[in-house]
Amino acid sequence: MPRGPRHRPLPQRMFQGGELLRLVSLITMLGLIVLLMVRFRDPSMWRWLAAEEGPQAGAEAAGPADAQPPLDAKQALPASSPVPKVTVAAASAGPPGPSPAPNADAPVAGPTDEDPEEWEAFTEERQALDDFTFFIQREEMEAYDRLVRWAVRQPFERLWQRAHQESPPVVFNDFVQHRNKLRGKLVYLDLHLRRVLKMPEKTRDGFQLYEAWGFTHQSGGWLYSLVLVDLPPGLREGDVQEHVRAAGYFLKLISYHSALSKPGDRPLYAPVLIGRVMRVQAPAPVPSETEWLASSPTGRLLAVVGFIALAAAIGLWQFRSLAGRRRRRREGSIRPVGSTPRSQPPITVEDWLDQAGNDGMPRLGDSPPGGELGAPGRNGHGHGPQGLFDSGLDTGSARGE
Repeated sequence: MPRGPRHRPLPQRMFQGGELLRLVSLITMLGLIVLLMVRFRDPSMWRWLAAEEGPQAGAEAAGPADAQPPLDAKQALPASSPVPKVTVAAASAGPPGPSPAPNADAPVAGPTDEDPEEWEAFTEERQALDDFTFFIQREEMEAYDRLVRWAVRQPFERLWQRAHQESPPVVFNDFVQHRNKLRGKLVYLDLHLRRVLKMPEKTRDGFQLYEAWGFTHQSGGWLYSLVLVDLPPGLREGDVQEHVRAAGYFLKLISYHSALSKPGDRPLYAPVLIGRVMRVQAPAPVPSETEWLASSPTGRLLAVVGFIALAAAIGLWQFRSLAGRRRRRREGSIRPVGSTPRSQPPITVEDWLDQAGNDGMPRLGDSPPGGELGAPGRNGHGHGPQGLFDSGLDTGSARGE
């Protein structure tokens, strides 16, 4: 006996309704949070928060305190050179030492700040120094020349050693809040140079002067201005990215406008140091996988493309799953004639006939509901209205009996 089509029950799904979509959204958000955590491990991302703000108001902190440096130190580089604007023969005063060849590495013999008379002379000359000017003024050149001579007469190793012995570590705000105490004192810094320019004048002893700009890890967008009495081997001119150790004498705070400054912007300012630098020959660190992903443009692009591809694949899979469920529902609601619901087992012909008989269809041998022979005046077994055959078949059949 042919049977109707069997319908297998739908498999149980792990997620019902919109649970899967919510789970995918949660996983995507967790992935974005991980990327942000990796990216924010870079200290430069927090420079706007961790870098020092402008100097606070105080006895020695007068000046453009609310000037805001750019987040990128390269953007804070000056549009023009502020030191020195007056053309002089640096180190022309004072007793000349032996005349070495220009750009010689050997220092010149002569007194330095360790000589009490030299320090006393500088104490008088520094009274003319004025902070937050855009250029080194002519009346400030005597103090400027004396610091240049002190730097020329000492090698870098001597300057670096003395700075560590005589001065505590300093930060950017120390030059603002305690600038009068630091004038003429040796300081040392670990700098990241971004620009080196040759100055037009040389010292009387033949040393070429250079102007350099850089920042420390602590200062962030606040730059330092250096007057170098010579360049170490390997350090070139122009825009650079060099890690150096600097040791020099603090002169003053000088104001300048960055290359990206707009009209009306407050000027920035930088401590002016006169001395020497030494390159740090450190091997380039090998970035880890997470650091490469966060710092490399290629890594960031791959991460974005990977997340987009993952989201597209999950979305396509979810769409196909929803479309399949809709199609199965549509096929289940529109069944061909004679088909049985999925929830009912197939029915045989005998069962169907029995069900039809039980539903009120007459079967052979059944007595009419109105009596054994039916009520008179009824058509057939007493069903139907009275009509044309009121005395017809029913009456005749009764007589025959």
